[in-house]
Amino acid sequence: MTGQEDADALRGSSTVYDCSVAAVPIFAGATWWGYVGFDNDRLAIEPRPVPVVTLLSEAVEMLRLLAAASSLDLVLDAPDNLPSVLADPPRIQQVLSNLIGNAIKFTPQGGCITLSGFRNAEEVRVSVCDTGLGIPAEQLPHIFGQFWQGNHADHRGIGLGLTIAKGIVEAHRGRIWVESTVGEGSSFFFTLPICI
Repeated sequence: MTGQEDADALRGSSTVYDCSVAAVPIFAGATWWGYVGFDNDRLAIEPRPVPVVTLLSEAVEMLRLLAAASSLDLVLDAPDNLPSVLADPPRIQQVLSNLIGNAIKFTPQGGCITLSGFRNAEEVRVSVCDTGLGIPAEQLPHIFGQFWQGNHADHRGIGLGLTIAKGIVEAHRGRIWVESTVGEGSSFFFTLPICI
């Protein structure tokens, strides 16, 4: 299948589970909103070939000052020769902004957030790893659920960011998951198909 055929197939087959909201915060603590568009209950994406390093570099540049304001280091760890992926750049930036924004929100001052990317067979795996508080094991199965928040007293978001991130990644035929250890930090991973 060609890159264009892949793009056409993605546009016609991408479904978001049950997200009926029209607007969600792109990242926690933001004063502006990113809008998620739906077309007959399907997430609207416009995939095209795009270099992964470009996506990652733009995310770091966009959020580095926000991290610095919280006395955090935000670093990029990815080889320059990563292949291009079939992706909708603004949508993937929403995912990256949400994951990095959450890491900023839950990492104490002096910590580090690392955005990484590497090739794994016919996909690129992206990760956002922090040295933050970590997530209790019993909360991990619920982390991508709608309106779910681990700390119900924390009102710095409405609990939709990870749900939307999951919908965007799966609309690209990718996967998203988290690994975490309390007291050591969290690592969020997602994959994107390589454009062949």
